[in-house]
Amino acid sequence: MSILHRFSVRQALRGLVALVAVLVVMWGTATVYAERARQALAQAQETRFTALALAAEFRQGVDDLAQLARSYVVSGEPRLLEQHQAVLDIRDGQRARPQQYGRVYWDLVGADGQPPRPDSTVAVSLRKLMEQAGYSPAELARLDEAWLMSDALASTERRAMQEMQGDAGARGPAQQMLHGDGYQLHRTSILQAFDDMVGLLEQRTAREVALAQLLAQRLAWLSTLLAVAVVVILAVSLRLLYRGSAGPLAQATSMLAQLARGDLSDSAPVRARGQVAALLDALQRLRKAIVRLVKGVHAGAAAIQNAAGDMAAGTEHVVARTEEQAQALLQAAASMQQLAGTVQQHTAHTHQASRLARRACEVVRRSAAEVEQVASAMAAIKASSARITDLGGLIDSIAVQSKLLGASASLAGCGSGVGGRTLSSVAQDVSALAQRTASAAAEFKSLTETALQQIQNGSRKAVQAEGAMREAVYSVERVSQLIGQIAEVNLEQTSGIDQVVQVLRQVQLLTQQNGLLLQQTTSAARALNEQTEQLTQAAAEFRLEAGYEDGCMVIDMPA
Repeated sequence: MSILHRFSVRQALRGLVALVAVLVVMWGTATVYAERARQALAQAQETRFTALALAAEFRQGVDDLAQLARSYVVSGEPRLLEQHQAVLDIRDGQRARPQQYGRVYWDLVGADGQPPRPDSTVAVSLRKLMEQAGYSPAELARLDEAWLMSDALASTERRAMQEMQGDAGARGPAQQMLHGDGYQLHRTSILQAFDDMVGLLEQRTAREVALAQLLAQRLAWLSTLLAVAVVVILAVSLRLLYRGSAGPLAQATSMLAQLARGDLSDSAPVRARGQVAALLDALQRLRKAIVRLVKGVHAGAAAIQNAAGDMAAGTEHVVARTEEQAQALLQAAASMQQLAGTVQQHTAHTHQASRLARRACEVVRRSAAEVEQVASAMAAIKASSARITDLGGLIDSIAVQSKLLGASASLAGCGSGVGGRTLSSVAQDVSALAQRTASAAAEFKSLTETALQQIQNGSRKAVQAEGAMREAVYSVERVSQLIGQIAEVNLEQTSGIDQVVQVLRQVQLLTQQNGLLLQQTTSAARALNEQTEQLTQAAAEFRLEAGYEDGCMVIDMPA
């Protein structure tokens, strides 16, 4: 049974990561300790090398002391005595150590005493350096033994050189002292103790180096084994994971290939657990979602296609109506322009009528003034007629008195003779004159009364004419005001008609723009219809499960 049938991918990966983490920690720890072991091995080797170098320096010092002493007793050169003492001082820490003193030094010192390398600033004894190098107590004991014997031998060498320095004839005994059997046996004892010390040193350092090397090798092997274990466990785990997930992944690959081909029919059931099962379930949900999407695309495409067709047809009707509306607006604009021309003509006529009314008003005012003058004249005539009537009465009274005087004269003439006849004749003449005067006065009175009555009638007519003229003046002024108001209204109507014409032109422009937009909408609807057909063709490439018919819109949604 596969590991993925017992555990999920996450659980298996967690266990694998935990195991690998433990192994990696162990490998890292082993690597750290292996590195430390290698460092300890290098330190042991360096300690061994340093200890042997210091031992070789002691041996070289013994040889240098012997060589310098023997050379001095042969040649007697003072620099050899100084160099002999310098060797002792450097070994005892009384003088600064030369740089790289372990290399060839005294053999390279020239006749002028110049060293091959300058001295350092460190003055430390050789024994102190050996203690710092980790010499064991047994090694230091053998070193002290050799050191004491070397000091004693150096004292012998110094005594021989001092004897030769005080007496030139002591060269032979000094040489015998430094080349005799006793000197050689003493030197051999020193070298024997030194050799024992070196043997102990080599055994100890060799043992330390061997232990460090063995530990380093074992830790290196352990680190290598842990690394190999990590690699093997990873390989085995990956192999198991691959074998456990190959089948479900192959199923997932098959489902993806089926989706890529556009085949949305039902696939095989999921046979896995964990994340792989979740992946397969997700692919199944993806397939179902794509099925719903394709079905929705089919339904939406059909609905959009029908709506696009309806929209295109409706838009075409609207375009036709818009064109008719544009023509109607053109006719309305033309009619409004004609109306504006007519109103402008009416305005001009109204202005002309207003001017004529103002002129008529002025004429009526002048006529009213003249009528007033006529009325005044008629009043004066009436007054004069009354005076004339009074004069007629006076004449009538004079005629009556003349008649009376004639009658009196006639009566007087009848009694007076010739004078009386003359007086009677005069009285007759006066009576006849009075009769004519009375007739004339009566006629004058009658005419005067008739004229007075006519003058009174004329005066009343003049007063009536004056009132009528005043009413005519008021009416003409009112007519002039109304004509002015009509002119202003005509101007306002002309301005309003101009604005209406402008609005109609703007509406016509907007109607034309709407027509263009509707034409574009029609084109867009046709393009949408074409795109919908292409979308339907693209969706037709997906093969759905049984139960779905594009034409009848039968949708069998999966559970």
